[in-house]
Amino acid sequence: AVFGRLVCCDHANEGFLDVQGLDGPANVLYLRTPDGGSPVGRTLEVRSRDQTISLWGRSWQTVQGLTCVGGGINANQAGSVLRGLDLSLVLNHNTLDWGTSPALYAQDDGTGCQLVDSRVTSIWGSAVSLNGNAATAGAWLVANNVISNIYGYCISAEPWRGTEIRENTLFDISGGMVSLNIPQGRIHHNLAWRGGQRDVDIGLFGMCGPTDAGGVEVSWNIIGDHRSLWDPAGPYNGGALIRFDTSCSNYSIHHNICWGGTGEDDI
Repeated sequence: AVFGRLVCCDHANEGFLDVQGLDGPANVLYLRTPDGGSPVGRTLEVRSRDQTISLWGRSWQTVQGLTCVGGGINANQAGSVLRGLDLSLVLNHNTLDWGTSPALYAQDDGTGCQLVDSRVTSIWGSAVSLNGNAATAGAWLVANNVISNIYGYCISAEPWRGTEIRENTLFDISGGMVSLNIPQGRIHHNLAWRGGQRDVDIGLFGMCGPTDAGGVEVSWNIIGDHRSLWDPAGPYNGGALIRFDTSCSNYSIHHNICWGGTGEDDI
């Protein structure tokens, strides 16, 4: 996927989704074929499946060292360990709706679950969605992954208690890098740059709640090069590097390096 303007879509295998209607009608997908030509008159397969691997209803399973192309992974039980995976080219239920069908979707019991030492890239949607609820156990570990070229959000987590996101490399993200609504978690030692390439008015690290986060720690991260459009006359509001949404409290933010925000404030 390329970002910015349609003129950037000028090489084979590139695609540009014009959500905001910058170069024509909104929500139009422009593609270049493998030979660099136009897709007019050709048959396009959008997707064949949502998941390559389903751990739904299965606990204490380990998936290691697999390459998955064209489908994601889902899990909803304790002890799901995903290690050394290569996930790419995952599409949505609807390619124009980036909020569904991420590369990894997890809910219910996250006790002892991990995504570690893996690569996630070229996702027409969000990359990692940890979607528990307040009544269930949690504490996913997302560590030492490289996540890039994502059309939605990179990592979103809510509201599992104690989730840890550390030592990940995140870049070329259309939406936000990390979106959090968790109590008592840690987000530390991540390297994140070139986010917000499609969305405006977002934080690369966005704290969306809860009202009392119980001391969630955001520390020792390097966050920079926000690409969200900013125009003081509107409608593009840019974005902060670390953002606290309405009613957030009880966070510990320290020893982060932040540069290149496009809003009025970096934090």
